[in-house]
Amino acid sequence: MRSSSWLAGVALLAAGVMGSGCILLEARKDQQELARYGRIHGHVETQHESANPLVAVLFPKNQPQTGNPEDLIIIDHFVRVGPGSYEFVVEPGEYLVLAFEDVNGNGSYDPGEPLLNANMVEPFSLASGEEVVRDLAIPTEGRPVTELKKAVNIGALQARSMSEQNEKSLGAHLVRGKIVDLSDEKFGSANGQLGLAKPLDFVLDVGAGIYLTEPYDPDRIPVLFVHGISGYPQEFTELIGSLDKERFQAWFFFYPSGFRLDPIAKREAELMVELKLRYGFDEFLVVAHSMGGLVSRAFLFHYLNEDRAEDVPLYLSISTPYGGSERAIKGVEDSPVVIPVWRDMAANSEFLKDLFWKPDAPDEPRVLPKEVAFHMMFSFKGESRGDISTDGAVAVRSELRIEAQRQALSLLGLDYSHTGILRSDEAKQRMNELLARYAD
Repeated sequence: MRSSSWLAGVALLAAGVMGSGCILLEARKDQQELARYGRIHGHVETQHESANPLVAVLFPKNQPQTGNPEDLIIIDHFVRVGPGSYEFVVEPGEYLVLAFEDVNGNGSYDPGEPLLNANMVEPFSLASGEEVVRDLAIPTEGRPVTELKKAVNIGALQARSMSEQNEKSLGAHLVRGKIVDLSDEKFGSANGQLGLAKPLDFVLDVGAGIYLTEPYDPDRIPVLFVHGISGYPQEFTELIGSLDKERFQAWFFFYPSGFRLDPIAKREAELMVELKLRYGFDEFLVVAHSMGGLVSRAFLFHYLNEDRAEDVPLYLSISTPYGGSERAIKGVEDSPVVIPVWRDMAANSEFLKDLFWKPDAPDEPRVLPKEVAFHMMFSFKGESRGDISTDGAVAVRSELRIEAQRQALSLLGLDYSHTGILRSDEAKQRMNELLARYAD
């Protein structure tokens, strides 16, 4: 019988306190449930040059034909600025995907805005586990889906119809700027572990997305905190408590860490685009811990473009395993149940390679825009595994991947454990120094 020691190692990688067998059992059930969902994705663009928000909207095939916008049923929507990809993960059914150009950036479809309408596309069926590609080209001049005379508030209609639609779309469960109390047990370790072992349950029962710790204040700059694998927002309690509250406001991205990382990063980018349109902020700063640094680097590539290059003046990663994990490779190769994130955390993964090398030109370095100041902190207090030094959770050499060091403007090593660094005075001081330096 094969030794289970490697399972314990993968569980350590996940920073979970549950037994590895329990993690795999929970993951198997979750993946069986998730298998019934299909994926609708494609490219959305306009037939004319535009830097306006583009909104892909998912409808059920059959719509009420009343002409009243309040009677429409909207399952999900995806917002981006300029052309690019969109994605919906939904249960089997019959669907219609439309799109419009949000010229005035108000999150609604207003009569007269360019629209890819129902007369221009065909509805389709999505089977369990199926992948359907629908590319959307918004014409220069569009017509309403029906003879609508009033604006259609996409977000409000989606929220209203969720009880009717049940669990139809995972994206419809995303949290888009809810104000919460960080001390709520919802943001503690139990749900961090749930997000690793049962990411589908996390999305449906907890709510993935971007949360605010207080009402938005246009006079203060958002600082977005991003946790790691099996991580949770309360890990940042002391860092958030040390913020200069006159200059900054704390936001956090709470996500199911068992899912693949690039789709998570893509949805994070979509959420921040939507919040930028809602609030009109000019900039925000990113502080990420552990695997959250991988998610954040991928997120920045999805979010930043020529028009938003200056939106993120600082990206600070703390104890991020940029080199991945050899143990995750073992888990992918040998585990009877593979937690999806292991495929990206594996040291040889395409995801990790694409973070520092261009996917379409593998020999060319991939760098963040020059407007983004990238700084690193790493931890190194932990027992060694053979000749591998760790911080108690990840290998120090993974934190110090050479491509990351070459691109970082500074590198600070602290004698703390993987999570202990988040409570250290030195980390608080360094974070606040950098925030003060790069905030306008």
